[in-house]
Parts: sequence; structure tokens; C-alpha cells
Amino acid sequence: MPLATVLEKYEENITTLEAIETCPVRDELALNMEVGTQFVTIRKKIDPFYAVIEDPIVGIAIPDPDEFDMQAAVEAAQSLEEETGEKQDKPEAPVIPWGLCGPYCPVTLTEDFWLYPGAKELQVVFRNRVYSLASEAVRDKLLAEPSKYIPTREPVTPPPRILITGPAGSGVDEQCKRLSEAYGIPTIELEDAWRKCVDERIENVKKENRRKVAAEKLLEPMIADDKPAWPEGWTPAVEKAEGEEEEEAPEVVPEEDGLDDEQREQLFVEAMRDVLGRHIGSCIINAQFKWASFGQVDQEADPDATRSLQNLLVKARRLPDLTIVLKAKNDVAAGNVFDFAEIDRVYEERLQAYLKLKQQAEEAEDEEVPIPEPPEDLVVDADEGEKESDRVKATFITKKAAQQADLLEFVQAITAARAPMQKVSADRGAVIAHKSIRWHCKDFMEQRTSLLVKTQVRKLTPSKAMDVLQRGLVQPSYFGDCSPLASDLPLFVGKPDSFSYGVELRGRCFYPRSEEDRETFLARLQTFTQLPPPSPIAVHPCICVNGPPLCGKTMLAKSLAKRTGAVYISASAVLTGLTHTLALPCPLSKRIVRPCARVCPWRQVPWSKHCATASLHRIVLRMAGSWTASRRPSRWQRPSQKEALFRIEFFPSPSRRPPCSHALLRLEKQALVKKPI
Repeated sequence: MPLATVLEKYEENITTLEAIETCPVRDELALNMEVGTQFVTIRKKIDPFYAVIEDPIVGIAIPDPDEFDMQAAVEAAQSLEEETGEKQDKPEAPVIPWGLCGPYCPVTLTEDFWLYPGAKELQVVFRNRVYSLASEAVRDKLLAEPSKYIPTREPVTPPPRILITGPAGSGVDEQCKRLSEAYGIPTIELEDAWRKCVDERIENVKKENRRKVAAEKLLEPMIADDKPAWPEGWTPAVEKAEGEEEEEAPEVVPEEDGLDDEQREQLFVEAMRDVLGRHIGSCIINAQFKWASFGQVDQEADPDATRSLQNLLVKARRLPDLTIVLKAKNDVAAGNVFDFAEIDRVYEERLQAYLKLKQQAEEAEDEEVPIPEPPEDLVVDADEGEKESDRVKATFITKKAAQQADLLEFVQAITAARAPMQKVSADRGAVIAHKSIRWHCKDFMEQRTSLLVKTQVRKLTPSKAMDVLQRGLVQPSYFGDCSPLASDLPLFVGKPDSFSYGVELRGRCFYPRSEEDRETFLARLQTFTQLPPPSPIAVHPCICVNGPPLCGKTMLAKSLAKRTGAVYISASAVLTGLTHTLALPCPLSKRIVRPCARVCPWRQVPWSKHCATASLHRIVLRMAGSWTASRRPSRWQRPSQKEALFRIEFFPSPSRRPPCSHALLRLEKQALVKKPI
């Protein structure tokens, strides 16, 4: 059947279907689409639950921490507190609700296995989580198929890549060597490796050009101007007459690569992607410049923006996990590179040798002996007091200033790309600089497992925690009222600041016990969130502090109660309150005073307190849910009124420990603890 007839019938059927009111809108697909693109497009049309990026109008508003004014927020909180009379929580900067990839591009992480920070202007929302993209082309990939790039579980963190750079004399080579030995990972000389890769790529381009030219010449006619057209290299030798001079060989012209500026820049970028590919593992990147700027053709050439380090790393999407920029003063940097005393000594020897030759030539009787000319780098008529080391130092400072200007542009580009960057001074020596670098590398090396999770947490004030829990926006973690740093330590609700250090992580609330514990928890999230859950058995442990007089029982008990938030009970204070003449009678006071009245014939309050200790001991321990054996005073022994033979400090608190964890602390005279815990 002719194709025209089939198309006419097809159009007729489509027109008939479109005339029906309930007919869906027709969508057309181009035949030249790739198979994967066609599949995704068809699936979006037929699957109503296909995951798509949320529309900015419908999705959540992405906060901007850079625009937050802390001073204005504090003033607003203070004014509101004065108006209402209610204490306001300390204002906190807004936190972006990052997804599982944090602030890094999910497309680059999936395709290149590289942590590249996304741009602030290219942030999208997917299932109420924010993802940042590296470029517009990358964003188009994510919009076309989000489920391909956005992970559904914790992504695998790529190996660490640390870049160290700095001007001449700042000790970049030394710090790269020290850091490589400390972590046991190799060092990559970035500029040398990149230049080698660029040369190989340019040579491949030239070979391809020669192959194309050779193929085109094979198609040319073999006869031109009634003479055979010999291919290049096949021209027969021409016999020359005797006495005729041979022609000089033509000057060799450098072969051109035939690339324009855009193609050459793309070649530079691809070379950087080859050097820093996903095949490299953990490494230290030495990015020190050979001359005034990175990738400079030669020492006399002007810097090229297409060869700059920031241009290559950004366009290749190969920013390191951490950039360390070393800095040093001119005198320190010059002293690290040159030995000025040796330079002056060698120069003086050369100068004296030349002056000696010149004097010998002048004293020679033969007038034909020429006076030798001084070498170019030897200054004979120098000013008084001028040294060769001064001239060397001035040349070095000029080179260092040019490198610092290029490094300043590099730092600005790194900061604009939101990549981590730290400046370290090398003026105090290599050892101190190395310690500073190790401290900055801690989050990216020792605590790398929590690198992506750290960006997904936010601190909660007590009012904010109560609000999100009541509204169901978050749920308590499986630790419950226990500390995430140790699952067997309960959160003592008796402390006034028990809920002042809350943390939200992926819809779960965690409650460290202090600000120090919270910072430790935030530094190593993966370590603590993977601890086993606490025991489901809830008990009420108690600690009894008991010992001879003046051994520090009260101080120790009060310190423990203050630190843990548990309830503090003192037997002497309870007895004083119950047996005082002005105290109102109650069943407990009657239960204590009556047996003491029968035992003590003196009927004085101090003796009642002494004799009632045994009864109160069992009563208080029974109320606390624990029994503790202890020495009781003699019933008929009359003690000194200035010395108490027996005292109990007791504070129960809720916990999940088993009953066997009840403790009795006994303080002896030789083990006095006068300093609070």
C-alpha cells in the first residue's frame, strides 16, 4: 500500500478522535529522539505517579542563610520579650533542608563520583528536600529524569581529595609531602600532569589532521598542468648542473593544530577531567604554579584566562573537597627558597675571578689580548653596599606578587562556587602549618562518614522542638529520652535545660545532654546514630552516698545531682524538717518520732534525729525503690552534738537500667574527694 494513502487514513482517524469531547490531548514524539528520552517522555505521559521536580510556586520556599541578619533578629526578639513579658528563644540562622546529597550536585555525584558544590541559583525542590545543581545543562538532566540521579538511600561518599596551593616559598611541596605521609595517600602534581595530558591531546589532534589531509590528497588528480602530480614525499630528485649551488632547505614551520579558541579551551577542560577523573582515589593535589600563573605557556608569556586554575576546575566540575591556600610573608618565603649567604659567597668568587682576568688582560704587553666582557648575570659596577642576594630577592618578590594576584582570583572563584576553602599561614614554620592543615582536614578525613549528613541537621530550641512535635512534622528518635552519645544514659528531666540542646535529623529529634555533647554529636553523626537502641526496660535507679564524717559526701552528692539533674535527698535535712517543733505533723513524722520517743530518754531533738536515722533509712530507701545495707549507729551510744555518725545523700531518677545497677558509694577517710565532678 502506498505510504501517502496510509498517512491520509492516519490523519483521518486522528481527526475523528480529536472530535470526541472526552478524548485526551494528543502528544507527539519526534522520531529522531534517543530511545531513553522517548521512554522517559512516554512514561511521564502515562504514569500519574512519576516523580518530577516540584514547581517553585508549589514547592517549599528555600531559605537563604546569607541574607539572614542576626543582629536584627536579636533586636526583634528582645523587643518582643519586652512587649509580651515571655522569654524568647535565641534566634538561629535559617537552615536549608538539604536532601541526601547535601549541598553537592547529585548529577555529578552519580555520573562522575565527585563531590561538586551546586550553584545557589540552580536549586530545586524534590519531595520537600532541596538539591543544588552544578550548571544549567546538569539541571536539564535532572528535570528530565529525577529518579535517575536523586538517591533513595544514603549515597556512597567519594574518596577525599584535598588541594593545596600557594605562592612560591610558602612550602606547598613540603605540606603535600607531610599530609601524604600522615594519611597514607598519594600526591598528584596537578600542573605537570595537566600539561602532559594537554600535549597528548594536541598531538592526537595533529595526527587526525594529517590523516584527513592525506585522505584528501589521495582523491586529487594525478596529472596537473600536463605533468604528473607527485604526492608529498614522492617527488623525484632533480639533477643539477655542475657548479650550481644547492638550494637551502626550507625553514621548518611549526605544525598548527587547527583549533579555534573555543575548541582549545574545551580541550584544556577535558584534559583536566582526565587528570582528575573518577578513577583516582584518595589523593593530595599539589597545585603550586610553575610560573606566574597556572598553565602559563612559558615564563615570558602573558597569563591566559582559559588556562587559569579556577576556570579549569569549575568548568570541568572538579573542585576538591577542601582547598588549602598557604600564605607567607616575603622575607619568610624568600628565606625558604634561597640561601642568601651562599648566593653572596658564590657571586663574590665569580666577581673576583672576572676582575682578576680583566687585570691580567690590561697588564699584558701584547695589545692584541682583548679585555674579556663580563657575563650577563654579573654586575661589575654595582653600587656600594648592593648585594646579589638583594637583586635575587627583588626578582623573587616580583614573581611572588604575580602569583598572589592569580591566587586572589582563584580564591574568589572558589568562594563564589561555595566550595570549602581555608587559608593557612606558613610564617611560623612547617610543623605548625601542618598541624593547622590537619585540623582543617578533620571533617573531610577522620569524620568523612558524616560529611553529607552534617548538612542535613538543624538545632532545635525547646519551643521549636515542642512545636514541630505537636504538629507531627518530626518524630522522636529511637533513643527516646536517652542520650544519643550513650544509649544507656537517660535524659534526666529534672534538669532545667534538658531539652535545650535538641537536634533534628531527617525528621527525627535527638536530645544530647549539654552543648558540648551536641557539638560532639554533630561532628560524628553517623557514629552515634548507628548505636544500638536502648533497653526497653524502664527502672528507677538510685545512688546512695555514704561514708564517715567530713569525707565529702554532701559535696559529691550535690555535684552528681547537679550534673545529672536527678533528685537530691539528704537524710539530715529530711529529719530536721520532720522532727522540728514547728513542723506540721504527718504520718511520716509520727512514724519516725514515736519509736524515737520510746528509745531516747532525753527527749531532745538532736537525739531524736540520731535515733530516728535507722527508721528513716529504710523508709527513704523504700520510697526510692531500692534497699541498701549500711551501718547503723549504736542505740545506747551518745554521740557528740557537733559530729553526725551517719548521713545519707540520696537522689533517685528515671532510667532504663536493670535493677542490678543500683549503686552504693562509700567514701573513706583516705579517699577524700573535695573537687566537684
